[in-house]
Amino acid sequence: MLPELGTPGRGTVAALVGLAPRNCDSGTPRGRRTIAGGRSEARAVLDLAALLAVRLNPTLKSFSQRLRAAGKAAKVTLT
Repeated sequence: MLPELGTPGRGTVAALVGLAPRNCDSGTPRGRRTIAGGRSEARAVLDLAALLAVRLNPTLKSFSQRLRAAGKAAKVTLT
């Protein structure tokens, strides 16, 4: 899904997959970042792997719960 893997930097790979936060500060709403675009198949595989890791790895599970308790959104903690 990512034949370029290993060649570009990690920021470029994050943008290719669609995990790089993009700002949308045009107009009144400011400060909220979203992730979108990129290769949906690769993003779906990474999302499922992260979800499974948070459910089964006790270290990641406690970290995710700590972020949720601090008020982070579920998708933010997963990403």
